[in-house]
Order: sequence, then C-alpha cells, then structure tokens
Amino acid sequence: KEDFERAKKILEATKGSRIVENDYLFKGLLQCFDCKGYIGIRSPDKNGNIYGRCQRYGRFGKFDVCSPHNFNYQVFEEQMLEVLREVCKEYTNTKKLEEIAKQSKSKQSKELCIKKKIDSFKETIEKETRKLEVMYDDRLAGIITLDEYMKNANRIKECVKGYEQELEQELSEENDKTKSKSRLDNLIEEFLNMEKPTKEIIREFIEKIEIHSDKQVDIYFNFKPLQELNNNFSVAKKVYEKKVG
Repeated sequence: KEDFERAKKILEATKGSRIVENDYLFKGLLQCFDCKGYIGIRSPDKNGNIYGRCQRYGRFGKFDVCSPHNFNYQVFEEQMLEVLREVCKEYTNTKKLEEIAKQSKSKQSKELCIKKKIDSFKETIEKETRKLEVMYDDRLAGIITLDEYMKNANRIKECVKGYEQELEQELSEENDKTKSKSRLDNLIEEFLNMEKPTKEIIREFIEKIEIHSDKQVDIYFNFKPLQELNNNFSVAKKVYEKKVG
C-alpha cells in the first residue's frame, strides 16, 4: 500500500509533463511567492547556465504582472540539496531530539493524556459489558422484567458501541503516526545514502518551494517533523544568505 501511494503521488505530480532531456530535480515544485504561479526552468544558455523564472511574468510581464524572480537554477539545486541533507541529519541526530523532547513537556503530557484516554475507554467498555451480564442474570432470575432488560440493554449496547468507536479512532490515529514516522525514517536513510538523489524521493520530502522576488526561499515539507526542524533551526537560511542568483 505504501509503495502504491508513493507511485500515485509521483504520477499525479508529473501528470501532463513531457519527457525532456533535462529533467531537473525540483521541476514542478517551484512556485512564485508573489503571484503563486509556477517557476519555470529555462533551457541552458550559450554559456551552459540554467535560470529559473516566473512563468506568469514571462507570459504577461508587459502588463506589469509579477516580476522576473530570475535565479541561477544550478546554484539553487546544489544549495537546496545541502539544506535537505542538513534537515535530515538534524532529524537523525538522536541526542538533539532527546534534548528537544526534554524541553517539550507539553508533548510528553499530550502523549500521557492520549494513553490515559485509551485506558479509560477500555475500562468503561469493560464496566458497561459487566453491567449487561449482571442484568441478563437478573432477567433470568425474574428480578427485572423483559421490557426493563431490553430498555437498559439497548442503552448499554449503544454506550459500548460509542466508546468502541472512539477507542478505535484513537488507536487508528496513533497507528498512523507510528507508520508515518517509520516511513520518514526509511526515506531519510534512503536519501542520505544516495549519491545522486532522484526527483521521486525529492517529491516524497517536499510539497512545494516558494521563491520570493528578493531570492528568499520558503520550503514546505510533507512531514511535520521536518517542517518543525526547518523552522526551529532555520537551516534554510543558508539559501537566503548565499543569495541564489
């Protein structure tokens, strides 16, 4: 299922694209921060330089639509890979993550709260189920009438069903988080071992990259932990400071 979802995502990202000789790593992920249009990657010039430019400006620039946003794509790609590697290495730095976890008491409290909630659901379901068993014995013994038994039994069954659904949802959410973390760990290991990363694995990590007119770069990761590291440690500033262009 995981491989199917990866393939589906890649096919959707490249839908309608032509097969070209130069299939650049970040092609299709670049957007203009100002007009939200796509940043196109132009063919190499006579000196072999490759530049990115706002496509809307290219088509409608004479009508004062947006601005060029020109930048050297070769330099950009090199620096973006450096940023991505640094974010991935930061994620795998166990010591650093442990320090963050110790500082984040709210995160620990949230995990404890979820565990208590799951335990509470299980305990309530057991109590209500025991009530139903006792009522059944009372019915057999003639202590309560059939109508009384049916009325209370239906109420308890509905109550148990509701708690079971909530418990299932909590467990499903926790399971999804665990799967997502495992998937991210595998992707990072795969990426860091790659001598030449592929478009496919780049799209696994990155949702989009926005380019400002002043060459500032905003990276949007598909995984929340990477986005948080990118924000907290500001590793993407390397791209800003080097002034891609």
